[in-house]
Amino acid sequence: IDQPIDFSVPESTVMIAVYLSVPEAENSRRALNTANGIRRAKQMGRYPNKAPLGFINLTTVDGKKIIAPKQPEAGIIRGVFHQLAKNIHKIEEVRRMADDKGLKCSRSYFSKLIRNPAYCGLIPIRLSSGEQYMVKGIHDPLISETLFHEVQRIITTKRKTSCKREDL
Repeated sequence: IDQPIDFSVPESTVMIAVYLSVPEAENSRRALNTANGIRRAKQMGRYPNKAPLGFINLTTVDGKKIIAPKQPEAGIIRGVFHQLAKNIHKIEEVRRMADDKGLKCSRSYFSKLIRNPAYCGLIPIRLSSGEQYMVKGIHDPLISETLFHEVQRIITTKRKTSCKREDL
């Protein structure tokens, strides 16, 4: 606010309201523009966020931002999906096997990792209505779409786990 406001005049409250609401409107406009820019980048097949585990953010020679596989994590994650597709081990066992090979992540992050469609080359786009659709990404996928969908089917299906109990 450049000019002093005389609060003894009742109309000054209107001026202070205008002074305070203009930056708020500008922030809202900037938020809308940012969200639209991110949505547009996703529709073009780019991954505008921080690269997921197993990928690294890179900038190409022509200035475009992409994600590329990062070894050794990419190979370990590929192995994780293949292990889960076999449907032999529990998810936690597969996470421990990956941890032993050098993939350091928590249980909750691992749960998000195995559900992330970026690993099969798809980018999710959420509409304002709450619906979501997938776009083919421009990055190299770590696994095939069929393997990804097979793992999703397995981890979302309730599995009966049998364990031997010894009664005392």
